Amino acid sequence: MRRNIIIAVFGRKGLGKTYLVKWIVRRSRRMILIDTLNEYNNGTVVYDTDALFDMAMEPEFRIVFRPLNDEDFEYALDLAIAVGNLTLVIDEIDQHTTSYSLPEKLRWVIHYGRHYNVSLVVAARMPQRIRTDITAQADVILSFQQQGKATISYLKDFTDLDLDLYVRDLEAHKFISIIGDFSLDNPPDLP
Repeated sequence: MRRNIIIAVFGRKGLGKTYLVKWIVRRSRRMILIDTLNEYNNGTVVYDTDALFDMAMEPEFRIVFRPLNDEDFEYALDLAIAVGNLTLVIDEIDQHTTSYSLPEKLRWVIHYGRHYNVSLVVAARMPQRIRTDITAQADVILSFQQQGKATISYLKDFTDLDLDLYVRDLEAHKFISIIGDFSLDNPPDLP
């Protein structure tokens, strides 16, 4: 059995986060992607939990779930753990967590998803605006260009790289790996 992987992608708006997330999960055969901003179409789009459940019972599925409320979001987290052996993607995760709060079901996925082979891919603009559980447990942290001092300071805790030099001057659609071994030539093996 493969172990799970947690990947966090950060960067300013319009620099390539969504495109990179799509690329990372493009070969995933069992995926639930939580899309609150209607940016993804790389799977069957569903809006209700009944359809989500039915599709997740198939041997292979690529579901783009657009939850209508917090209860639907939490249902998707519960389902990911119950089904197991899948990749859970949460775009704009800062809509569901803050630096001070983390829904209990999301905490469970982050800390115990490995027992169910649930890999997690998340994206947000600024890492300091989400709960530290996510970055502390991440196997890979990728960042596109960042400008804010608070954001760069937060990311500096994970690397010896001179982020003032690297992250501020990244060109559009270019990113660096803050932690973890990540390469476009050798993508992670996700369920």
